[in-house]
Amino acid sequence: MGAILVTIVIFLIVGATLALAPTHLASAASYTDSQRAQLSVEAGLSYARAKLREDLTWRASPDSGPHETVRMPDESLVIVEDHGNVIGLIQFEPGQFGQFRIRFNYQDGGGSQDGMDNPSRPNFVDHEFISANNLSGSTPLALIRDRRYQRYLANEMQQLAELFESDESVAPFQVYLAIEGRAGPGLRDASLDAPNEKPNGLRLVERMAEVRLEADFSETLDAAAMAAGDINATLYSQRPGAGRKEGSHLLVSSNKRGTAGTPPRIRSKGEVTAVRSDGGDEVSLKSPGGFANTSTGALGAGTVASPNLQVQTEDPNADFYSLEWDEIHHATSDPASGDTVNLDAGTYVVWEKSDGKPELHYYDMGMEQYTEHMKQNPGDPGQVLSQDLKEVRNNYSQLNGNQIVLRDNTDAETGNLEAQLLVKSDVHVSSTRQTSEFNYIPERGFMDGPPPNGVLPHPNEVAPDASFLNTNISFQFVNNEGRRKVTFTSDGDITLNSRVYGDGGAITSTSDINIVGVGKLDALGAENKGEGISLYSKGDITINTYKPNPNGETGRYNDIRLNGVLYAWGDINFELAPPPDETVPETFFSSYGQLLVKGAVVAYGGDPGDSVASTPGSGSGGVGPGRGH
Repeated sequence: MGAILVTIVIFLIVGATLALAPTHLASAASYTDSQRAQLSVEAGLSYARAKLREDLTWRASPDSGPHETVRMPDESLVIVEDHGNVIGLIQFEPGQFGQFRIRFNYQDGGGSQDGMDNPSRPNFVDHEFISANNLSGSTPLALIRDRRYQRYLANEMQQLAELFESDESVAPFQVYLAIEGRAGPGLRDASLDAPNEKPNGLRLVERMAEVRLEADFSETLDAAAMAAGDINATLYSQRPGAGRKEGSHLLVSSNKRGTAGTPPRIRSKGEVTAVRSDGGDEVSLKSPGGFANTSTGALGAGTVASPNLQVQTEDPNADFYSLEWDEIHHATSDPASGDTVNLDAGTYVVWEKSDGKPELHYYDMGMEQYTEHMKQNPGDPGQVLSQDLKEVRNNYSQLNGNQIVLRDNTDAETGNLEAQLLVKSDVHVSSTRQTSEFNYIPERGFMDGPPPNGVLPHPNEVAPDASFLNTNISFQFVNNEGRRKVTFTSDGDITLNSRVYGDGGAITSTSDINIVGVGKLDALGAENKGEGISLYSKGDITINTYKPNPNGETGRYNDIRLNGVLYAWGDINFELAPPPDETVPETFFSSYGQLLVKGAVVAYGGDPGDSVASTPGSGSGGVGPGRGH
């Protein structure tokens, strides 16, 4: 394993620049009603932010109420929480009020979808916008609206809600707040003891703000890496033959240094070990102000930690981030779906045509079967596919024809070959009679490192004269504006021997995920509405950054960046150098790779949804005991 950089990021993004302390509102007596309504919105946002800093799961007392949470001695402000609703009344001067209201409660009766009883009748909120807190969630949360809001007042607030799911959703680690501000003579009958009194029919100015706040991973997850087994890192210098180089270390850090927040942490039910391959005694594990939890409260042999790293004993019964298979979005297996590409399993190979253009060839085989077949039958073209792969799509139509395509992106000036498999919508890989695997590889063959022990030819090379290598092909998620970000799902192994790119893309498998190449997967960010999950596997996840040279004999390990959560029931492996137990002459590769993970890595060691044995390292879910490294 090469140098690993694992980073968790701590910040709170405010979706609107609104801030005014409630205690300052009384000085706004001369403001217009419109200004007071806006100030009331800002006061409501300030209150909600303060409550969320105290508790990321805050939903305005969902199980209790009504009760006052704030009452100023000068009677300028009172705030009431009642089963998910917030009512704040601001007295600018005697008889002159502003009000803010936030609604989490669906107001559809006890034991309803929101899990809350209705608030007391005086604290119903008569607008359609329902706030939603998904700060501790791992999957998108549907945003619910209420189309009967305008009828509440006419029916003495007794009319139950008529709810519907809007086109919007709340991303993981995000809260959506709808804050209503009101002011004017219509509130004159309100009082500190009845802050939500029905308006009297006089003029009432209303303002509504829709705000999204985001807490990144360290606000919601307590560790950058969690392993039911061991966390092991073998560290190399940055260039073969260059000797030891300072900076080759395992780093766990936060970008919120010097301020309050969750400290960087890694957790293991076994050992945490970071050692140098050359036996050097420089610091190999760094975490400014951070923690490393191990089963013994000590680091593994040969690990040299920075002085400011604290080592603690991990509670063997403590849970990890539990993310069940059914809690995340998958591409549907229903071939009748018009929104999902239903694709045959098999091995997909990029060839170069006589005119220099890429062409996709299909083999109804798993990887091992394909490799042996091509060695015995060199040049077998298999099934040549159209650019839109319609021959192996089970629900192809003219309307969805471009949802997955092979595009030629060869540079006309330099002649550098590039073929892009563009994935524009959800894809489900369906098993055939021969295989459940999905393999996307170059014509030269699946090469995941230098020749083992330096012995040529490479055992997986099947077409020595072929032009396409994993550096010439890419697997790329396309960011479709306004749509759910793309998920690629398979019931078998997924192997991508290519560059992998995508904003908001996710790969999920009921078996193993194996990526050999370089690139970037970004599942985060409000700007791309990411799902939060980059890779989710019921088996193992392996990331390998080997890049062969055109001669196919030598190569290098490149860097890779992953933003999001990597979650495996089994093991997670990062291969940025030849395996430590193999002897590969340095003439066969020219550099080691670096990994940057912004998010979290979880090797659960079992099925987190197992009703009997869901604890980390249980070995449930078919992964077997002793897993989760």
